[in-house]
Amino acid sequence: MSDIFTEVEEDLRRERAKALWTRYGRYFVAVAVIAILAVGAHTWWRSYERSQQLEAADRYQAVLAQQGQAGPASVAADLEALADAAPDGYRMTALMRAAALHGEAGDHAAAAQTFERVAADDGVDRLYRDLAEVLAVSQAARAGDRDPADLLGRLAPHLEAGAAWRFTALEVAAGLALQAGDVDTAREHLSAIADSADAPQRSRARAAEILSAVGE
Repeated sequence: MSDIFTEVEEDLRRERAKALWTRYGRYFVAVAVIAILAVGAHTWWRSYERSQQLEAADRYQAVLAQQGQAGPASVAADLEALADAAPDGYRMTALMRAAALHGEAGDHAAAAQTFERVAADDGVDRLYRDLAEVLAVSQAARAGDRDPADLLGRLAPHLEAGAAWRFTALEVAAGLALQAGDVDTAREHLSAIADSADAPQRSRARAAEILSAVGE
């Protein structure tokens, strides 16, 4: 009889974890918007004197101006078309923004593929390629069409101490664990964020909130 109660308890625990993933999953890529803005500002500052870059900047701003009339999926498609002909810096920025818009539109598979284009681009600085890879895994996890073990394997290098996007990767790994119903592993990743003075304040606050919800 005790085995039955144990199984029921485990089932309830898994269902609660999945519900938490549904509720909090969108926060695991919240840093994308901030990172994209930072990337755009960096690109603009570094290359604003170049005529080719200025032309790309004008086209980029023109595409973004359509957001009031066109939906995110349409703007994302235009940004990807722009990226095919844009110089390196704006190609990356356009693709990162397009990926975020795909995610906003609910097409997480397309978002993952677009982030992966940045991650695989040798012309992009390693810092941003790493960010794109972490965000690609996050979007792929939300799409639900990839093997979680494969996704965790891709995250592994970014979970190591000193990795540039470690805390973002830990949030994504926690989300994957919650999605799989593995509350203990999720709690371990979230605690690593909440207990670290080096983690961004917003990440620590999110981690603490989710830890409270799952029970520390």
